[in-house]
Amino acid sequence: MAGHTGFSMVLFVIAVVGAVVAASFALSTWPVLAAPVSETIKHSSEADFLGAQLEGVVWQNHGAAPAGGTGGESGGQGLALEKTPGGCAPSGTVTSKPLPAAFPFNNVVLSWNILAPEGTGAVIEVRAGSDPAHWTGWYEIARWGKLRSRVAPGLKKDEMGLVNEDSLELRSKASLLQYRITLLSEDHDATPMLKLVAACYADTDSEAAVPAFAPPRDPSQAPWVRDLPVPFRSQRSEDPSIAGRICSPTCVAMALEYHGAAVPTATVAAQAYDSLNSIYGNWPFNTAAVALYGLEGYVTRFPGFEPVQDEIAAGRPVIISIRFGPGQLKGGPLNSTSGHLIVVRGFTKDGDVIANDPAGRTEAEGHVVYRRDELLRAWKNGIAYIIRPVKP
Repeated sequence: MAGHTGFSMVLFVIAVVGAVVAASFALSTWPVLAAPVSETIKHSSEADFLGAQLEGVVWQNHGAAPAGGTGGESGGQGLALEKTPGGCAPSGTVTSKPLPAAFPFNNVVLSWNILAPEGTGAVIEVRAGSDPAHWTGWYEIARWGKLRSRVAPGLKKDEMGLVNEDSLELRSKASLLQYRITLLSEDHDATPMLKLVAACYADTDSEAAVPAFAPPRDPSQAPWVRDLPVPFRSQRSEDPSIAGRICSPTCVAMALEYHGAAVPTATVAAQAYDSLNSIYGNWPFNTAAVALYGLEGYVTRFPGFEPVQDEIAAGRPVIISIRFGPGQLKGGPLNSTSGHLIVVRGFTKDGDVIANDPAGRTEAEGHVVYRRDELLRAWKNGIAYIIRPVKP
């Protein structure tokens, strides 16, 4: 009996040790896989657009546009419609050269910064190819601006892919992408101005590796250990008919105010509204609204918090897209969500994330610290809004 008891004790110890090791392994390796593998190509300078095919469009330089502008006016530098004896040309196109991807991809999020005075706008399109001889059709991602005429949207879906609100989803992997921006004017005295295009492509069947986090030995030497003074706003204080749908523009309004452009949340929501899909949360529409106030905004994907730490260290808050089930993200105003956005404003010395969550009714409820591992799990798509001052 004693021998049997000793053998049972050995088995028990082995089982406990094995369970601890397995649990430790699971905890240490779980954060290693997160958002899909992705890359972002950004064009915003005259040199970036070299190689693009320009038809009826020229580079113009009118000096830097001031931050905190009233929104929508042409200014700064970018691609604009050519001047003709009768005024601005009615249309012109910017077609990028074929852009090779670093890996096969099946998803593209295209974002843009276009200033569009009244009576002007743009059509934003993208296509993908498996090689230079084989391309999809041109998918219309969006129409942007203040055109008075209404035209039926272009290609949104076929056997090769579909535009799902803010991204192109391909049925087969591609290795090339190309964008086309058509600038339009119904007013001979006004032109839209293309200031930035960013193409974030991803393989949504993959997961990017995330380096294991190690707290800094000396937090004073970690420039990302800080809490940026981003003014808090609650989406719940807005018109009840839209309050539950405007987490994204509320976050953008907070970022704008931090950068010196105090714009009413309702104004940002109206500018970011996607009328075709009847949503306020279209990612590129929200970053496009940023440009109306002299800033640069675009959509990207990050595999983990390290690039966000770099932005925080540089003094720039980042907006991220999250979703989580009941009880999976503790400490915030929501118990669960199928889609939500928050402003990352800093990090603690332990790497936990300081955020403004617009779902909070008050600043006390909305200024929260989320556990790094829990928020990373909620941030599975890696989507982030980058909002920065325009470089002179």
